[in-house]
Amino acid sequence: FHVSGSIGSRGTATRGAALFGGDLVVSGTLSVNRGQAGAGSVVTVTDDGKVGIGTDSPSYKLEVGGNMAVGEYIYHRADADTFIRFQADSLKVNVGNVDMISITEDGSQDKIVLNEGGADVDFRVESSGEDEAILLDAGDNALYINKGETAFTTIIGSTNDEAIRVGAAGIIF
Repeated sequence: FHVSGSIGSRGTATRGAALFGGDLVVSGTLSVNRGQAGAGSVVTVTDDGKVGIGTDSPSYKLEVGGNMAVGEYIYHRADADTFIRFQADSLKVNVGNVDMISITEDGSQDKIVLNEGGADVDFRVESSGEDEAILLDAGDNALYINKGETAFTTIIGSTNDEAIRVGAAGIIF
């Protein structure tokens, strides 16, 4: 069975559009909008199960344009467990020109680095009652705990239990 027609002719007087009812099975690569001038994204499904959006020759199981490529390591299990696994030994998250997060696995010392380039980018942790429970002010080279001076308790422990407590009553050693 062979179908031939004019791209973009659906709903016009130009003959050649095809409509299939029921199941359609394609052996080989399926491309949508391929070769159509001015068409939006190309959607391609290759015969080995790779899906390309914005590319007609995907290299990964899912590839979106030239900007996002996903290998085989994104999982979602029964709406309970979602994670992304990266196969490389390092991962960097950049925002603009700033290296925000760097995660490296090098065998002897795995590490997570925030603000690797030392830019004037603050690191902040919020609690339910304090929006600056922990604040690293990168521009001032200062680390604050409970910067807003709210009812936030800081506890430093050791092998002998609680060593220091800073709270509403003051400092307890």
